[in-house]
This record gives sequence, C-alpha cells and structure tokens, in this order.
Amino acid sequence: MLSRSKKHKLTRTALVLSPLMGAVSIIPIVLFITSIPDPENQYILDPKLMAGGWFFISIAIFIQWIINIWLFGLHFKHSVVRVIASFVLSLLLISVFILIRNNLIAFRPPEIGVFKFYPFVGSLANNAFVLILIDLLVTRERRDELELERTQIERNSLQIRLDQLKHKIHPHFLFNALGNLKALITSDPELAREYVTSLSTFLRDSLKDTSKEIVFIKDEVALLENYIHLQKIRFGDSLKFEINLVKEVTEEFRVPAFTFQLLAENAIKHNGFSKENPLVITIGQLDEEGSLTFENSYLPKDPVNESTGFGVTNLKERFRYLKATEPLFEIDREEMKYRVTIFPLQV
Repeated sequence: MLSRSKKHKLTRTALVLSPLMGAVSIIPIVLFITSIPDPENQYILDPKLMAGGWFFISIAIFIQWIINIWLFGLHFKHSVVRVIASFVLSLLLISVFILIRNNLIAFRPPEIGVFKFYPFVGSLANNAFVLILIDLLVTRERRDELELERTQIERNSLQIRLDQLKHKIHPHFLFNALGNLKALITSDPELAREYVTSLSTFLRDSLKDTSKEIVFIKDEVALLENYIHLQKIRFGDSLKFEINLVKEVTEEFRVPAFTFQLLAENAIKHNGFSKENPLVITIGQLDEEGSLTFENSYLPKDPVNESTGFGVTNLKERFRYLKATEPLFEIDREEMKYRVTIFPLQV
C-alpha cells in the first residue's frame, strides 16, 4: 500500500518525466521518416503536427503513470498480476487514444509497413519504463525508511544503554560516600555532620541536569572541585588537587558527564595516602594530539583492595557508545603515577 504522501511524490515525478518521455518517443518517428525518401510521408514532420503528437503522447504517458500508481497502491497477492494488469490497461489506453486521433482529429498515419503498430510498441515500452521507475522509487524510499527505523532503534538502544551506565554512577558514589560517613561518625561526629551537609550540596549540584550525556570540561571540573572539597573534609591535607587547563579548553571541549569524578573516586579508593605522602590528583593540559591527562599518585594500598573495575569499565563503555575514542589507562611505575589519557570531544 502507498501512503498519500508517496502517491503525491510519484505524481509530481510523473508530471516532470511525462513530457521528457513524450519527446523521447517522438525521436524514433522523426529519425524513421527522415530516413525514407518518400515525399508522401514527409507531412508528418510538420512542426505543428509533431508538437501535437508530442502533447498527446505525453498525456498518454502521464495517464500510464497514474494507472500504475493506482495499481501499486492496491493489494495484489502476486506482483505479476499487477504487471499484467498494467500492460493490459496500457494497451486499452493507447487504443482509445488512436480512436480519438482517427475520429476527432482526422489524422492520417503514415502507411509504411508495420509502422502502424509503433504506437502499441511504444506504449508498451513506455509502460515498462514507468513500471521500472515506480518500483525503483518506491523501493528506494522503503529502503530509506527501513534505514531510518534501524538508525532510530540503534539510537534508542544506545540511549537506554547510556542511561543505564549513568544511573549506575550515583548508587556507586553513594555506596562509597556512606562508607566514608560511617567511618567519620565513629572517629569524628562533628566532622561527620559537616560531611553530610557537603554531601547534600554535592548531590544537589550533580542532579541539576541528569539528561546531559556530555558536558563542557568547565562544568565537569566544577563538579570535581565540589567532590574534592567533600573528600577533603575527611582526608584534609592528605589529598591535593591541581588543574592545568586553560579557559579556552574548558569552554570548547566536552567529556561524558561524571568522567573526572569517577576517576577521582577510584584514585581515593585504591590508594593509601597520608599527610606525609599525600594523594595528588592532577588534570594536565591538552596536547597536540587532542588529549588531556588525568593523573594521580600511585600509592597502592597494602594489602591492595580488590577492584570491581566499575569506574574503568563504565567510562570506556560510555565513550564507546558516544562513538568517541576510549580513554587509555596506564601505570607509570618510574614516576609512580596512575595516568588516564582522555580524548575530549570538541564543540
């Protein structure tokens, strides 16, 4: 079945192509007549007569288009039935046009052998061309629609997956935050109250716009600074933070939301640090390859905590689903640093 919009598109195509097909149909007649040295048939080359012939052939072709569009819109169990019906109706159409020509216009066709069958042969050829064009146009549009549907399904699936990944971040953070709060309640109740206040502020800021999948670096840094402030309540001078990004970079490049927070959270969780040997978290400048580095001191705990791999896996998947280059993770044992190379997205 054809929708109304598709029928309108095909009809507009018919209006454009019918005159062109009519002109092409006239050309064989002109070439044939001019090749015969018979003066009795040269009358057909009269410009007015040729223009009239072109007009009626174009009308006939346009009607063929309309017939085939109508047949295409019907539900045939087998397409062969539609094709047969199309050619039968095409022959009936040209027969009617010949009757009109002979009786109303009193036109005398050239009497040259089997040339009198040319209108029928030409009509069948034009009808076959119309059938092919309609099939190609409809098939192409259906293919485009299927491609659009497939793209939409992939996009919806991607959005669902991204939402699932992002929704895992807050429970993971809250689990760690509540663990920190439990430790503070036991060791320093007054500091625990300050921690709760800062925690509520951080959660409010982080939930302002949860619909964004990627954010400007400046917004991500602001969230990270809030997070670091929250952690400093517990760790004090044992935790240090440095940022070496210029304003242009923070305002022109973006990263998936909560990228820096996840990396900082992992750094705090998996390293042992103190005032004498603090954990230093640094965000390095954008280099010529378009990457920036997130580094932290490599101070593995003893015994080493078993890692769930949540932060690394989540981050890689979110970059991958956003069709961005995945970050690179490495341990520099010479400088005793854990380094993450991030490829931000430019606006």
